[in-house]
Amino acid sequence: MDPTTRRTSGMLFGPCGPVTQGDPELPIDPNNIGPKIKDPMVSHEYLYQLSKALLRYGVPGHRLERYLHMTAKALQSEVDFVYLPDSLTLYFDDPQKHTGHTRLIKGEGTDLGRWLDVHNVSKHVMAGNMTIEDGIEEINAISNKKALYSDWFLLLIYGFAGIGIAPFAYGARFVDLPICFAFSAMLGFMQMKLAPRNHLYSVLFEVSAAVVFSFLGRLVGSIKNVQGDRVFCYGAISESAINLIQPGYWITNACLELMNRQIGTSGARFVYALVYALLLAYGVAVGSSLYGLIDHDAVASTVCENQISPFFNLLFVPFFSMQVGLLGGAKWRQLPAMVLICFSMYSAFFFSSRLARGSFTVGATAGGITMGILGNGYARVGRVVEHFFERRLGINNASDPECSDGKTKSWTSHIGFTCGAAAMVPSMIVLVPSGLANRASHLAGILAAESIVRNTTGVPAFPSVNSEVFTAAFPIYLNVFQISISIAVGTSIGALIIYPFGKSRSWVMSW
Repeated sequence: MDPTTRRTSGMLFGPCGPVTQGDPELPIDPNNIGPKIKDPMVSHEYLYQLSKALLRYGVPGHRLERYLHMTAKALQSEVDFVYLPDSLTLYFDDPQKHTGHTRLIKGEGTDLGRWLDVHNVSKHVMAGNMTIEDGIEEINAISNKKALYSDWFLLLIYGFAGIGIAPFAYGARFVDLPICFAFSAMLGFMQMKLAPRNHLYSVLFEVSAAVVFSFLGRLVGSIKNVQGDRVFCYGAISESAINLIQPGYWITNACLELMNRQIGTSGARFVYALVYALLLAYGVAVGSSLYGLIDHDAVASTVCENQISPFFNLLFVPFFSMQVGLLGGAKWRQLPAMVLICFSMYSAFFFSSRLARGSFTVGATAGGITMGILGNGYARVGRVVEHFFERRLGINNASDPECSDGKTKSWTSHIGFTCGAAAMVPSMIVLVPSGLANRASHLAGILAAESIVRNTTGVPAFPSVNSEVFTAAFPIYLNVFQISISIAVGTSIGALIIYPFGKSRSWVMSW
């Protein structure tokens, strides 16, 4: 069978094998595009708008160039793409006129709701259900659309995220949860309200957050009851506060890019994540040391006592994944799939780690495989379930305020495309790398703080304790990279299981 033959995307096995990124014969037939391409400049503008939207809404970097190459091939456009962290360069070539021009896009971000909308538009253009001109208008409308949630609502979600992550990642007790809520909401206020208003402060935002919450966390953790026992857990309340600004998600992306032979982008992300983690460790050390100088009886342990049962803690995973999805701009209808994938992934990680006697590498690989299978499987069957209730109840989607007009929503609900990669994002954030990196920062900070406070010789403390601090913290940072690699391998295996021969007529949008 000709490899360009169109197949339904619901088929598990495609007719063609995997195609390398440099293969000029991509499995897309230009005749599959419904509208006849008359003006190449319109196609160029569509590719530019699509590239800008994908970069800014969180598409996986290791899939981005492949995604755009196949779209350009289908549009019969000669375009080269060069992707670097935080930027994308497009070179448009016109062989007939022997001319070309270059356009540069900067600024990465994450918006899971807009990512889904842009993915739908791209699918409809490729399927011929929408003209290229309409595709440009729809992408612009998506970009100009008002944010789904207000800043004050997101502040509450920040607080709930702190409650969700603290028990299963850091061993928090129920008594610690109100403090976790308050600290995480404060982080959200600093990130959404203070940092955008002052460029000079935005440069210091991460370090200042680490200093503030390490100081306040140690202050609260040092409170004792009448029996002389510590009331709150210092490690849990301070670690959960800065969890959402940890670099574990970036490290996992770097591993995936490295596996796809993208040396430049992966190397830049690795270096950035490592330096960023060291900056946070510095902030934690400063905050802990400052409070240790004030209170010589300050708490020095980052481990919580009398923790909640780890099996009961599993119930917090769906709750946290929902908050992560909302913070990422996900629509409400995307949350059920996100929660299901995340809970299944973490359950596989939790039980496989216990069977492997605490091996996080084995657990992360099992979790990554589970996430890859469920995420890509959801992309396969999502068109069946995405608008199930609307079809059963006869709801007219044309009145949905999320769409730009009734016509657009009518064909969107008719086809019902889904984006499995967007549904997998909370799962990648939930897994261990962020927690381990956070614990390394706090361990190094406590060791440095204790060395400063207990130094009575008048000799500067840091030269004598550098070895101790980094000896304690470096193995944990090494585990972060090991587990990120395990997740990357697991998700790749999961994608291979669902797409053993690739996709016959379009791209694989997956982690």
